[in-house]
Amino acid sequence: MINKRFKQKNRKIHSHIHLLFHKWLHKNKYRFCNAPIRIHSGVYIFDGITKQVQLLIFSNTEETVIAFSDEQGINYDYHTLDYIENAKYIDNKGWYDSYRLDDRRYFKKYDDMLIAYLFESIIDYVNRYFNDRYNLYLTNGSGFTSAQIKEITKQTSISRHKAVKLFHYNICKEWIQYI
Repeated sequence: MINKRFKQKNRKIHSHIHLLFHKWLHKNKYRFCNAPIRIHSGVYIFDGITKQVQLLIFSNTEETVIAFSDEQGINYDYHTLDYIENAKYIDNKGWYDSYRLDDRRYFKKYDDMLIAYLFESIIDYVNRYFNDRYNLYLTNGSGFTSAQIKEITKQTSISRHKAVKLFHYNICKEWIQYI
């Protein structure tokens, strides 16, 4: 179970998107195999998942991101789940993201567009990758860090140069192995 210091139910939520996510999560928590737990406004960890994996919800750019880091937060990488590029409104149709040429959907409410694109993508990602079949690998080299979540198989290997440090996390546990 998550340490009590991470539970911050009484903290205020300031931005509209964070409040919307908070309300949406309350209704949809059951859909996650590992539910997000709020630690700061727009920052979440996942129940049963290493704290080196966090969900970030950016209000200024309207995007959802999974962040991966080592224990010190020195080596990190981000994976953008989804974002709203250029929201527009058309009378009698509704809100849409004008840069989504392959997925042009219209929404009566702006919040419905945020939910469909930003929040639903979180469920898909978490339920696909956050289980004991996957490991997290952070590769650290000269001036870069790269994160990968790879399925555990007998053939799982990460190619790397000798000068590159590799951090290996079991996604569902709190241990690390330096390779």
